[in-house]
Amino acid sequence: MVDFAKRLGKRELSKPVDPIAIYDTLDRASDKGELRPVQAEVLQAWNTDYRKRRDVILKLHTGQGKTLIGLLVLQAKLNEGIGPAVYLCPNNYLIEQTCLQARQFGIRHCVAVGDLPSDFLDSKAILITSVQKLFNGRSKFGLRNQSTKVGCIVLDDCHACIDSIRDAFSVKLDAKDTAYRQILDLFRNALEEQGAGTFSDLSSGEPSALIPVPYWEWRAKCSEVTNILQKKVAEESQKIAPEGGKRVQRDDIWFIWPLIKDVIKECFCVIAGDGLEIIPYLSPLDQFGSYYKADHRVFMSATVTDDSFLIKGLRLDSETITNPLVSKNERWSGEKMILIPSLIHQSLDRGLIVKEFGTTRARNCGVVALTPSFAGGKDWEKYGAIIADTTTIGAQIERLKGGRFEQPLVIANRYDGIDLPDDTCRILIFDSRPYAESLAHRYEEQCRPNSEITATRLARIIEQGLGRSVRGQKDYCVIILIGAELVRAVHSQTSRKYFSLQTRAQIEMGLEIADMAREDMGQNETPSAVLHGLINKCLGRDDAWKAFYIEKMDSIHLQRPAGKVLDIFKAELAAELAFQAGDPSESVRVMQKLIDTDIRDEEEKAWYLQEMARYLWDSSKSESNRLQLEAHKKNRYLLSPRSGMQVARLVISQKRVEKILKWITSFASYEQLDLLVQDIIARLEFGVKAERFEQAFKELGDALGFESERPDKEWKAGPDNLWALEDSHHLIVECKSEVDLNRSEINKTETGQMNNACAWFKNNYAGGSSTNLMIIPTSKVGKAGGFSESVKIIKRHELAKLGWNVKAFFAAFQQADFKSLSEATVQKLLESHKLTAGNFKNDYGVQPHQL
Repeated sequence: MVDFAKRLGKRELSKPVDPIAIYDTLDRASDKGELRPVQAEVLQAWNTDYRKRRDVILKLHTGQGKTLIGLLVLQAKLNEGIGPAVYLCPNNYLIEQTCLQARQFGIRHCVAVGDLPSDFLDSKAILITSVQKLFNGRSKFGLRNQSTKVGCIVLDDCHACIDSIRDAFSVKLDAKDTAYRQILDLFRNALEEQGAGTFSDLSSGEPSALIPVPYWEWRAKCSEVTNILQKKVAEESQKIAPEGGKRVQRDDIWFIWPLIKDVIKECFCVIAGDGLEIIPYLSPLDQFGSYYKADHRVFMSATVTDDSFLIKGLRLDSETITNPLVSKNERWSGEKMILIPSLIHQSLDRGLIVKEFGTTRARNCGVVALTPSFAGGKDWEKYGAIIADTTTIGAQIERLKGGRFEQPLVIANRYDGIDLPDDTCRILIFDSRPYAESLAHRYEEQCRPNSEITATRLARIIEQGLGRSVRGQKDYCVIILIGAELVRAVHSQTSRKYFSLQTRAQIEMGLEIADMAREDMGQNETPSAVLHGLINKCLGRDDAWKAFYIEKMDSIHLQRPAGKVLDIFKAELAAELAFQAGDPSESVRVMQKLIDTDIRDEEEKAWYLQEMARYLWDSSKSESNRLQLEAHKKNRYLLSPRSGMQVARLVISQKRVEKILKWITSFASYEQLDLLVQDIIARLEFGVKAERFEQAFKELGDALGFESERPDKEWKAGPDNLWALEDSHHLIVECKSEVDLNRSEINKTETGQMNNACAWFKNNYAGGSSTNLMIIPTSKVGKAGGFSESVKIIKRHELAKLGWNVKAFFAAFQQADFKSLSEATVQKLLESHKLTAGNFKNDYGVQPHQL
């Protein structure tokens, strides 16, 4: 056989280490030409300025070739002798896309079906695999000191990877699981002390009912938890198929257990009606030596994403976050016409948009809706839209890519990792505000709704969703935002500051378009016609619209300094690391400094006081309880302390009409007021999760000038909601928003909750009187149930009537000068819209009847 190497004379075979030079040597497909200018620019910058850094964040607009850049960086490191090299994707779909690019560009690669390929281990090929393949307790890469040596690693879409890595450490048990029932029973008394009514809902299986296990109870009983989970893992390990000795599908805990079995004590547990979650306060990433000890790590991130989450999520330092690898000529990318129909005209509400765009009909482009839950997709399904799940989403996207656009596609609770380019999706409907699915994050959102962390996390999810349909510099899409809570989130200037400058500019353009549409709407022009006319401006490639968009986007400066969220995450990480290293006093010092320098909101300060109390529990229980008591005084949604808590009576501190005027004049415009009112009323509907419904009822009380609270959440006992109507008369409300609308009767548990709420009131409000309401779709009381006090029932019609009256009351202020409003005017409007204290005592609700 001819050996060409011998014909090279004195020259030796050498491998280029410059990624641009490597590209020139690749056996590329015939349609793959030169590198794009932005790719060449970024690769040159990496080679000269970032190559020797251990960690690099690569930020580049979607569609500008990050995947190829990542592959070339890995190949450059392999040629340098720093291997093996692995390219991690957040899902299997992106693995296929990355492998396709590697083939097209002639980059040697391999995949891991079972064991790790020898070509990868020998540094002969780049391994392209999922983040789950590396980050699991039975990882083929090995754990701790047995980890496979990796020289260079690329994490594609690293924010999506964070969620997958977090799941690798999270034990999630379904309520049907025996281990769930055992853990629930273990902490039954402690959970009930943190909310008797919520615990009753939880025990009844209501999914939205959740209670965290107090840290002091968890630390005291973590050995019992370990025994319960160890037994479950042992059962899982015995799942052997009868033929061939192959293991059948096991629960995720079998893969998770090796990672957390030794750190159970440092975990947080939240229990809900449909399951529980156990997760470490800080993911022990050091167990994955292949990641933790890699010589060079590249994290690919979208330009619109705040990378502060990488501080804790991937354990990166702040210098890496603040000095990403970007194109110096970075500009905005893609065209997004954001439309908010409800701001154009109130008739263009969510229901109308779902009906209009959810109907099956002939189309020349794809329509895709993003909803926060499968339940939210049911509205779409009844008109003919298809709801995709994890098993069908790939096929449904291929359907759209194949040009079959008749049926709209609904994607539930998934805002990243999906590409919908070009005609696949020209109309993207972002339906309703996304909410955290993780129980730990849900608890956090309840306790700290106004925190920078919560706002940044929400902005990240919304931006991920907005980016699904515009996948290249020349791609374009109409994005329609619906749902009162989502509209309020993007309309608020406070919320908008957490978006990237590019997204913020696009949203503000959408608000401006809504203003222009209202101003230009003709007398004979329907709101629906105006909306479709705007859509056609984008999809019909109207020259004036394109010029308007370019002018607006060219006026922004995309560089954005890191906010204080970065400093908050740094402090949280430092405090947790010190605690796990056995130095709780240092943890407390770091938290106190954070409170003193960066936290202004009192409820947010309370969150960190609770963290300090957790750090001190083992070393000083009295000091820990003191801090927990102080935290609860500032934020009553946090854990109630073991001792010392006293219920403070809800009393009227300000004349009601004065309070209403203060609430109204806190808004800069009627439009802002109306958005919040619409949001509140939208959450006061049957089918809304209990947490959101009860919070909306509290906010309604505030808006109507009553003193309002949620005793079961704040004092861990009592009714769901309590309003002070008059000096010695209160409104007690029990809410059952999640029950089946076709429910035939009120059961014994529910009447018992109402009775307990009334008893709590009598105990804490001696000498006071109350009006007692239960919000539930039926007024029939089951034979086994019964009320001990006079109770009226708010059914669907009565609830809707209250909503109509509230909206009409505040609509009366549309043309008013907020500064000149008189108390007499407000009082007259309260009377005419049946919103006086007397109305709430006498006019709302129907009498129950016993079966």
